[in-house]
Amino acid sequence: MAESGGSWPNENDGSDVFPDPIPPGPPISDPPRDGRVTEKALWQVLDLSRQLATTSDEDELFSKLLDGAIDLLGAERGVVLSWDPESGFTARFARDHGGQTLDAETLKVSLSLSTQAIERNRLVSWDGADEDDGPVSASRKNLMLAQAIAAPLQNGGSVCGVLYPDTVARRMRVRGKERETLVEALAGHVSAALWKSSRIEALKTERESLEMLNQDLRISLGRGTGVPNLIGESAEVRRVADRMRQFANIEIPILIRGEPGVGKDVVARALHAMSNRREGPLVTINCPELLGDTGRSELYGHVKGAFTGAIADRIGKIESANGGTVFFDEVGDLGPELQAMLLVPLERRVVVPLGSNHERAVNVRIIAATNQNLEEMVAQRRFREDLLARLNGVTLELRPLRERPEDVLPLARHWLEHYERETPRGVRGFTPEAMAAIQSYDWRDNVRGIRNAIQVGHGICPENGLIGVEDLRPRMPDLAPRSSAPGLGTFDALGSQTLADFTALAERNAIVEGLRQNGWNITHAANSLGISRQHLHNRMRVHDIVRPGSHKVASSQRNVVST
Repeated sequence: MAESGGSWPNENDGSDVFPDPIPPGPPISDPPRDGRVTEKALWQVLDLSRQLATTSDEDELFSKLLDGAIDLLGAERGVVLSWDPESGFTARFARDHGGQTLDAETLKVSLSLSTQAIERNRLVSWDGADEDDGPVSASRKNLMLAQAIAAPLQNGGSVCGVLYPDTVARRMRVRGKERETLVEALAGHVSAALWKSSRIEALKTERESLEMLNQDLRISLGRGTGVPNLIGESAEVRRVADRMRQFANIEIPILIRGEPGVGKDVVARALHAMSNRREGPLVTINCPELLGDTGRSELYGHVKGAFTGAIADRIGKIESANGGTVFFDEVGDLGPELQAMLLVPLERRVVVPLGSNHERAVNVRIIAATNQNLEEMVAQRRFREDLLARLNGVTLELRPLRERPEDVLPLARHWLEHYERETPRGVRGFTPEAMAAIQSYDWRDNVRGIRNAIQVGHGICPENGLIGVEDLRPRMPDLAPRSSAPGLGTFDALGSQTLADFTALAERNAIVEGLRQNGWNITHAANSLGISRQHLHNRMRVHDIVRPGSHKVASSQRNVVST
């Protein structure tokens, strides 16, 4: 029972906690020393404080603290308890004076003493040899404690745990006020180190946030190209951007060449946005869809009765772009008849609607795009030479991504930002493996392929996480198959494992592999897995994942804290 009267997890009257109390050890006898802190011990404290000051990993901090406290005090054993207002106490590390991890039978501490330390936010101690007329908790009676100390640990002013050394068979080496001062000093050093570690994490998060903001700003300026939505860092993209600025306000036609998916439409829209016609309309005409009279009507419009179903006059797309820009997408797919008709607005800036004999003046700028070799088509008499001459006033050629790999990752980040803004899911970026896969992939569909892969990856990856290789695989079919890491479990195809078993096994394997690849550094592993450090700690405890060679308490030994 908590002596302060507060209500805490796992609290009871202690009557059924220890049916078989720990048998008493040899009679308590004073050590042959005067109980004072020696000069050697002070040097040990100084050395330990230096170690703690250079350690940022929470597990390593707690482990060093526990070893130092047991050794300096001459305690029989020690426990580091983490504290959470919702879940109560959890044993993080527990070992005896020989460095051996305590098993479930010996991992019993006074919860009442630990609770007092949390409530009062100061060190509390128990000495079984002292005369005490006040109430004694059942746990202390059952444990037959000779001495015990509970010192609160803090992180940024908030209590986060307890350092708990005790003895049963003998007294500690250091006594009285000096013992308490020593424990408070050790707890203070760890609290300062924890605060420093949390500040480092906060600064790292802030830096990442600033980097994302900087990334957003660079995306909005075209990654330094100065052209809206023209993303890239290669010299090739910058060259195209320079030519776009040079010809943005020149009225001669512009022909954009490049493979499918390289972003010819992006360049066309940017040219219009940069021109002095930006207040006017931008009308896109998809040339492969234009066929026969329907195509002519789409381009030039028609008058009532021009053909069956023409029940009213209709202006064509070219005329609807008056004062603005017409973009002929994939102009190489125009049929021969429409190629001839397109010469009229290009030469004389007029259109003649289908079924009419009257010309209508148009004031438009022409931009065309193609993925075909028009010169070769001219030689094969599949494209008019005079039309090519009029369209090809200025040529802008967009190279495929395989020739400008520097642009791949900037484009991936751009599309991630786009889809995260469109459907916020807290996706923060890509795992290192995913970035490597994106960088090395053969993007035959160019920018369109990256966009599709990121759209799917953003939709299926964990919320508030990172896009991984498996999230990209549905739109990157040529990725190397999954590798089977040695030692990983397998799924029993005969059904002896449930889906939940397989999911848990997959999660455990992923965590172990992430820790191994990051040298068991919790912070780095959490980042690579796309989760927080605390969440990683929680999942490690669930799966009994312990660093090889450590004395950390397994979960099977954890829930034996007594009251």
